[in-house]
Amino acid sequence: MRNKLGHLFILTVLFVLMYSTAYAGAKQYSVDGQLISYNYPQINIYINGVKKTPTIEPLLLNSRVFVHIRYVAEQFGAKVTGYDKSKVSINYNGKNIVLYYNKNTAYIDDKPVQLDATVKLINGGYTYVPIRFLAEAFDKNVRWDNWSVYITDREQQVVRVKDIRYNDGKLLVQTDGTITFDKFNLPSPDRLVLDLENAVLDSPNNININSNGIKQIRYSQFSLNPNKVRVVVEFDKLVPYEIATTDDKKVLSVVFNKLKEDNPPSGQPANPSQQDPGSSDTSKQNPNPMNPPQQDQQPSSNQYLVNALKYTVTGDTANVAIATNASDYKVDKLDNPTRVYVDLYGAKLGNFASTIDVKDDVVDTIKASQYSQDTVRVVVYLNKNASYQVLKQDGFIVLSLTPIDNSKKIIVIDAGHGGSDPGATGNNLREADVVLQIAKKLQSLLAQAGYNVVMTRTDDSYVGLYDRPALANQLKADVFVSIHANSFSNPSAKGTEILYFNNKKLAQVVHDELMKQVDTVDRGLVERPKLVVLNSTNMPSILVETAFISNPDDAKKLASDDYQLKFAQGIYNGIVKFLNQ
Repeated sequence: MRNKLGHLFILTVLFVLMYSTAYAGAKQYSVDGQLISYNYPQINIYINGVKKTPTIEPLLLNSRVFVHIRYVAEQFGAKVTGYDKSKVSINYNGKNIVLYYNKNTAYIDDKPVQLDATVKLINGGYTYVPIRFLAEAFDKNVRWDNWSVYITDREQQVVRVKDIRYNDGKLLVQTDGTITFDKFNLPSPDRLVLDLENAVLDSPNNININSNGIKQIRYSQFSLNPNKVRVVVEFDKLVPYEIATTDDKKVLSVVFNKLKEDNPPSGQPANPSQQDPGSSDTSKQNPNPMNPPQQDQQPSSNQYLVNALKYTVTGDTANVAIATNASDYKVDKLDNPTRVYVDLYGAKLGNFASTIDVKDDVVDTIKASQYSQDTVRVVVYLNKNASYQVLKQDGFIVLSLTPIDNSKKIIVIDAGHGGSDPGATGNNLREADVVLQIAKKLQSLLAQAGYNVVMTRTDDSYVGLYDRPALANQLKADVFVSIHANSFSNPSAKGTEILYFNNKKLAQVVHDELMKQVDTVDRGLVERPKLVVLNSTNMPSILVETAFISNPDDAKKLASDDYQLKFAQGIYNGIVKFLNQ
């Protein structure tokens, strides 16, 4: 009998040990009255990049993340307005949300919404809700990655400021989306300030008026994250004004009521009948831009003459040089037929042969015309697909065209900053300079390997923020790489990191290959969905923060020709490996 009891005791101990080992670390939860063993890793929650520590643990149930309702409501300023045996109610910014315990339909302002998971009652007293549904009902973005939930504010549509100009007592601001703005006045000196919300601007500028009470108009990118463009009108003495927008909210106008007719302001179009960008009246527009009506060839005092066109070829690159001192221009590419055009604003076409029949491998014909009363258009018709770049040289605007072999992969290299934007500075270095040197070395490596390589800039010139991804999209590039140098107020910060949004795989491969070449501090990968060069590209894209220009050790590497080649070699190896996978 004792032996039997002894055997039974041993078996019992073994069973307990086996059970304990199998569920080591497991917790017991009552879910809707049913006991379960829970043995998953801890779930982290990040809200707008800040890690949160809920006092009541989030749970993964049936492949869905659930959180305690009161916790998540408090995090976003919502209020739990009622419980009963069947449902729970929440109010968020006037929005009424109702969820039911055993029903896969929720209601938002009395409108039904289908759920893939119902509300859970945990341990008999805690109400848990599916976090994705609730966060999205709060107008948030939700992402799950490696046992972490990332909740971020939904970005409002960013509006691009396309044009700001002053003419005949009217200030016009033209954008590609709905304008929202704030206005206020400042004294000493008297100023009108217009803050355009959720807006971005390619380049700042000053317009000197010095007429009828207005001294100057200036505009710039006042801030990023949040995006804000600031327009300042400085008065000699405050002038009454009226502000209005067009019906589609894309054009904002400020009319200065007390201004008297005077000479047009310096540097602005001299045409008082210039069409309002927000107007729908096209009756005065030229229906055929390449066969314009006859006009006086003498430019007004505030227009720039276009004197000549010249065509040259350097290696594989075709160059169209436009002889003019005009500095305000737009460049774009069109299809059917393939052509690139340059619009020169505030310009008058001179008396010269305005058509050049080239008929070579790249260019077919070049034509110039007076497209409108104050705009000259130069159109280059192409025989094959080509990338383009524009440089402003002494007395010329030069359009350079490089043919693209469509059978080869296209890689766009973006050297950050440039021209009026030097980027970060430190240790006697400018970011715009060192990243251009690295970009050129990378270009050389890729070109030698047979890739089509296009640079967003090849010298210290300014390229608009949105023009960089636009070029890559227009080329239908296979990869876009933006090269930068980092900076921080504390000079001890150092190292290399890769920023990404739409393709973590590219970021990871380039990171791994780059870190084999350099001995900088490895800062890993960082997701940056708000960066224009990452969220506006249609192809795999990354931004490489090579090193910290503000750190003495990193700055020495950035200044070193040998180390610049190491950065280029690492990025090159990563791109090639990615494309070959």
